[in-house]
Parts: sequence; structure tokens; C-alpha cells
Amino acid sequence: MALRRDEGHDERILVLAPRGRDAALAAEALIAAGLTPHICPDLTTVTAELGRGAGALLVAEEALPPKQLRVLASALDDQPGWSDLPVVVLLTLASRDGRPQVIRPFEPLRNVTLLDRPVRIAELVSTMQAALRARRRQYEIRDLMTELQRALQTRDELIASVSHELRTPLNVILGWAATLQRRAAAESSPTHEAVTILERNARVLWQLVEDLIDVSRIASGRMQLRMEPVDFGAAVKSSIETLRPSAQAKRVAVHCSIAPDVPDVQGDEVRLQQVVWNLMWNALKFTPAGGRVDIVVRATDEGAELVISDTGIGIAPDFLPHVFEPFRQGTPAASDPTRGLGLGLAIVRQLVELHGGQIDAFSDGVGLGARFRVSLPAAELDRTTNASLNEPETTASL
Repeated sequence: MALRRDEGHDERILVLAPRGRDAALAAEALIAAGLTPHICPDLTTVTAELGRGAGALLVAEEALPPKQLRVLASALDDQPGWSDLPVVVLLTLASRDGRPQVIRPFEPLRNVTLLDRPVRIAELVSTMQAALRARRRQYEIRDLMTELQRALQTRDELIASVSHELRTPLNVILGWAATLQRRAAAESSPTHEAVTILERNARVLWQLVEDLIDVSRIASGRMQLRMEPVDFGAAVKSSIETLRPSAQAKRVAVHCSIAPDVPDVQGDEVRLQQVVWNLMWNALKFTPAGGRVDIVVRATDEGAELVISDTGIGIAPDFLPHVFEPFRQGTPAASDPTRGLGLGLAIVRQLVELHGGQIDAFSDGVGLGARFRVSLPAAELDRTTNASLNEPETTASL
């Protein structure tokens, strides 16, 4: 039983057979079998009907000379990604004396079935019924994709709404925690350590909220970038400076090397600093006391490259392909307080790709450290001057 078109499951069989009564005869046979044919006088009508929806296409070979075949193939290629419309072609495979004729290639139509003339009605009906069954499966996939898209949109809207609502109370908590911390420190109060712990955890929660907001913005296409030439070396230095106290507190040595000929990159300086900060923080988080983090910035043929390597816990080979996926964790213990939501590296990858760049992760295995490489295209106008080319390489250590 054919489904109604208003349900979005169009099962009409478009029929294009311009020779004699072929179209009418085929339509009569299909109607008798409970199917729904729609006769099209020409290929222009077929392409127009494809835009309205169809379950399958039945066409005679004489309606598809090479030029028309290319037009039909192009129209089918323009269908949505889920759609692979079944096409049944009626043609003569052999002449009356039994010698095979040259068959034009119908491969551009992809999902095509060839029926030899003269075709029996039972064979025609059976073939078209099979084509419609295949089309129904495509409709099911389309409907599942639609439902999934709606679910993802609902999730993103919920995340965005909750995250924004959490910002206000977190601002209040952080503000009062900072005030109490200053007072407790001035008075040498025993509550100073408790207030410090309170503020530190509130900041962790704040970062989780910011990550959720960023994920929501990227997923919904609302991430706004202010693209302009950015001094990438300076941006890296600024990001590292913000993490100097964390590195010193954890007793992790940080060495930074920035080549003098690094060109400006085209990007949003704040978001590029966020990329560097997240990668740097990730390295510090998984590097034990006494370890080392190295940052190298250098010029490439296409622009600039950032490499951050550490001597930390490394990445297991089976997890390495998934390291940039959201909500994925590579740390072994679920109780690990540094785990977070697993959004940091996913956001980094999205931001890098929005800048037209590429990011890769490398590790020789658990306990052998990790290395992240970011490549970014240069800005159209390079800020590098002859004087800067003579400057010594910039290095810094924490």
C-alpha cells in the first residue's frame, strides 16, 4: 500500500517512455498492481517532479540519449544525501538475430536496474515493487536523520540555556570567594585554605560552563570570529604567561621557543589564545611534578606551526584516534578530579578548523608523553620585516 505524499513518503513512479504507447501501457500495468504511476512527457517534467518527490523512475532507453542521460544524472546528484532514487531502464539487450547490441553506459545513474525488452508485466511489476521497497528504506533513514537532528538541536538549546543560567550564580560565588580570600589572608584566618579551595573549584565549574557554551555555539553555527592578522608568537606568549603560576605550583618545567620569522596568521586573537591555553593546560594537567612541557612556534611554507609536547601520562594507541571527540576521556580513573567533561580538545579542533588550520595528536603510548601540532595559514599581509629576520630566536622558560 502506497504511503501518502503529505507524509513525506512519495511513492509515485515517474514514467518516461516517449515511443508509442509504452508509457500508457506501463502505467496501466502498474495501476493494476496497486502502484501509482505518473507519466512525464519529457525529461524537463521528470526533473521538476524529482523536486516534488518520487518513489522510483521508469524510463525507456530512447528517452536517454547521451545529453539527456547527463541531465538526468545531474538532477539525481542534486538529490539530498539520503536519497538514491531507484531508476529502472527498459532497453533492448540483443537484436532479433541474437547478436548483442552496444549498450550505452548507464552507470552515472548509480542505482539503476536494466530490464530487457520485451518485458513481461509480472517482471516489470516485481522490479518496481522491489525499487519502492528500497525507497522506503531510504525514507526511514531520512526520518531517523531528521529525528536525530531535532534531538541534537534540542540538546544544544538545553546546554546553551542551562550554561547561561549558571553563569550568574557562578559570578556571584567567584566574586564573594575572592573577597573572602583577601580578608582571610589579611587576617591569617584558618578559613583561608577553605576559601581558596572554594574559589578554585568554582573556577573549574566556570570553565566547564564556558566549554559547554562554546560547544553549543560551534554546533549551532553561532561561533563568531573576528578575523584579522594576528601576531601568533605574541598570542602564544600571552597564553603561556597566564599559566605560569599553575606550572610553578605543580613544579613542571616549561620551555618556549618562538622562531623570529613566524608570520602573522589570519584569525581571531582571543580564540587563538584559547587554543594555545587549552593545549597548554591539557599538557600541564597530565604531566606529573618534575616533568617538562615544550612549546615550539615556527614558520612553515603555508603559515605558522605550534607544537606542544609533554612528558606526561601519554595517550593509549586505541584512544588516540578519538582524542578530539567531545565527551571522550582518556584518563583511566573515573574519579580523577582532572577529567572534566572531555570538551577542551574537541573545542580546540573546532576552533583550529574554523581558522582554516589543522591539528594532529601524537603519542608513543601510555607513560610516554604526548605531542600536539597546530598548523595555521598565514595572513595575506606578512608583518615580518628584514629587521625581525635578524633578531635571535626567542626562548623562555618557566
